Amino acid sequence: SGTNFSKTWGGCSSLTTFRSDYDFSSATDLSNAWANSGLTSFPAYSFPEATTLRQSWRNCPLTAMSLITMPKCTSLNSTWQGCENMVTMPAIDISNVIYFSTTWSNCLVLENFGPDDFSSATAFVQTWFACKKLTTIPAIDTANNCTSYKQAFNTCNLLADVPSGVFDTTGTLTSDAFQSTFRNCALTAASVENILVSLDTNGASNITLGLDGGTTAAKSTWTAAAITAFNNLAGDPAVPGDTGKGWTIEFNA
Repeated sequence: SGTNFSKTWGGCSSLTTFRSDYDFSSATDLSNAWANSGLTSFPAYSFPEATTLRQSWRNCPLTAMSLITMPKCTSLNSTWQGCENMVTMPAIDISNVIYFSTTWSNCLVLENFGPDDFSSATAFVQTWFACKKLTTIPAIDTANNCTSYKQAFNTCNLLADVPSGVFDTTGTLTSDAFQSTFRNCALTAASVENILVSLDTNGASNITLGLDGGTTAAKSTWTAAAITAFNNLAGDPAVPGDTGKGWTIEFNA
């Protein structure tokens, strides 16, 4: 009948495995439950009443995450942050989760990403920061209420692929909604086009966007469609006084 397991096993650095027969059916708060422990694996579990798993496995040496169910969870802030050895994330149901700040940041070798329903998300601030093995973005195009993607994929050094239409519809974007979002990535010219055209379609004004650093395609290699979208957003540099929609865009020359 326990409801609050906040920090229960947190910091247990010698705890490398966890038993699979606890009853968490009444648990509502699992924040920091195993944070900074020595867990290298975690069994499949059901948390039917949990509303927060904030920082639950933060900085654990997990190599993979087993399937968990959490139908009422709304917060996954920093849940797997710093799990530097975790390669695989299973297809857990995150459809009711609102908060994703730094959820998988610094998961340095995360390659296989299962979750794909972000329909309740309101922001992705540093969500995948420094996930250095990701080559394509997760299916975040269902997050139609999202207001910020600030630094979401910053330092994802192998991130090359962003599909079209991802940002066509969002919530009301903050002025720094795309600040450093794709800094130090490896975006192809096609992906740059997809990002710029989608943001142009979005219609938002006066936003900062980071496409600079890393091996992302330089502006000299962009497609005509990308250049047109850039000019619509930031203004055509060949037209004196043209500021477009007031965007500030950082890019590789």
